[in-house]
Amino acid sequence: MAKLDFLKYLTPKAIINLSVVLGFLVFVIPTLLFLGNEVEQRAASIKAQRVRIDTHTRMITKLAELREASVEAESAMLKLRTIVPPRDRLFSFPRYMEKLGSDSDVLASVDFTGKETPATVDKAGSNAFIIAGSGSLNDTLEFMENIEASGEFFVSSESVDIVRLGEQFNSVINGLVFFYD
Repeated sequence: MAKLDFLKYLTPKAIINLSVVLGFLVFVIPTLLFLGNEVEQRAASIKAQRVRIDTHTRMITKLAELREASVEAESAMLKLRTIVPPRDRLFSFPRYMEKLGSDSDVLASVDFTGKETPATVDKAGSNAFIIAGSGSLNDTLEFMENIEASGEFFVSSESVDIVRLGEQFNSVINGLVFFYD
C-alpha cells in the first residue's frame, strides 16, 4: 500500500490559501449568525406591525359601522322623541287629558298614582295615572279613542272601568304615560 504524503502538498502557497479560507470562514460564520439574528428580529417586528395594522383596520371598520349605525339611531331617536315626550312635559299631561275630555264632552280629572319607572338607556320610563271621567257612553268612548290617537303623549291603558249611573257613565282609566330623560 502506498503511503500518502500530505506534507508534500503543504507548500507555502497552499498554506496561505488554507489560511485565507479559514480566516474567511472565521469572519463569515459570525457575520452570518449576526445577520440571521438581525433578520429574525426584523421579521418579528414586521409581524407585530402587521398584527397592529390588522387590529387598527378592524377598529376603523367597526368605527365606520358604528358611525353609520349612529346616524340610523339618531333618526330613530328623533322619531321616538316625537312620540315619547321628555319627563318635563308630563306636567302638562293632566291638563291635556282634561282638554281631550272637554273636547269629547266628558268631565275628566287626572291624577298620577306615584308609581314611576325611571327611564334607562334601553327603555323609556313611565308614570302611572288614573283618569276619572263622566259623560254619555258615546262621549266616553270618543274620549277613550282620542286618548289612544293622541300624538302629544304615548300612553298605555292598563284597565278601563265604565259604570252606568242613570243617563251618565262614569269611567276610570288606569294606565301609563311614557317619557324619556
